[in-house]
Amino acid sequence: LSAILVEVHCIFVPLKITHFQNEIQTKISTLGCSDSAAYPVELKMDHYVYIPSAFTPNNDAVNERFNVVATGIERMEWAVFNRWGLQVFHSSEDPNGWNGTYGGERVPAGPYSYRLFIWLPDGLVEERRGMFTVFR
Repeated sequence: LSAILVEVHCIFVPLKITHFQNEIQTKISTLGCSDSAAYPVELKMDHYVYIPSAFTPNNDAVNERFNVVATGIERMEWAVFNRWGLQVFHSSEDPNGWNGTYGGERVPAGPYSYRLFIWLPDGLVEERRGMFTVFR
């Protein structure tokens, strides 16, 4: 018997990703050959902001405060306005939110608007405006 010499030439055919870290991706071909490629990956921090559409400051210990909840941000500042545009609440640091009063008095039920500024980690500032309802 004579020996058969087989020469294998690797032709890169991506089959599966085996490694992804630090912007390097390694792939293995169908013939077992591997190759790597480096490329920039831009990661963006996602943020989430929840603003309720209503609240009920009626002293029943349920849903007593209007509050903005946010994650993935640097800071926020927001204000509440009545139907005539009078600012009835402002917050930049108060984690308790608005209790539905202005000048020590309960505000009437009805529509109110808010204006919110959100400072994001990438240096951008996002503005949101909207409406919500106070129920008594």
